Amino acid sequence: MAKIDSLLRSVTVRDIRPYFATSPKVFLAADRARKRGALLEATERDLAQIAAATQRAMRPLRGPARIALRVGKVLGRRRVGKHFTLELTDRSFRAVRDEVAIAQEAALDGIYILRTNLAAARLPTEEVVRRYKRLATIERAFRNSRGGSHRKNRTRPYRIRTPVKKSGRLRPLMLTTRTR
Repeated sequence: MAKIDSLLRSVTVRDIRPYFATSPKVFLAADRARKRGALLEATERDLAQIAAATQRAMRPLRGPARIALRVGKVLGRRRVGKHFTLELTDRSFRAVRDEVAIAQEAALDGIYILRTNLAAARLPTEEVVRRYKRLATIERAFRNSRGGSHRKNRTRPYRIRTPVKKSGRLRPLMLTTRTR
């Protein structure tokens, strides 16, 4: 495994150790910036259509409730509404990017917080981060074994209510995860 993290700090607060770590992969921040930019552009394009609909000559979009309903649908689709400043009147609509909010979110790209109640002697900081990063692989394998198998084999997923049955069902799933 590559170098775990360039910035890694451990702080103990009431027997809980939170970790503030950054991703060593520089391309992760660039990828998130690219995705954020694409989402903002697409949302801006849709909001411009709504603004144009309020100004058209034939059947203009009128009323703050109707305008807000359309704007809510657009912002809810891509979930980037926090990056826009909206001005809404009875007969017009305007949306402007909030560059301060965008810059604040971009500054946090690649930073995550991990929290554990295990002592530092039992589980070192580097091992906490390593295990967190392995968790994505385990979750993906579990998701594939649950979601993929019942669709391919056309078997129904079943509900498990008792702890004994849960452990009986999870053991084979974890074994399949280990063999992949």
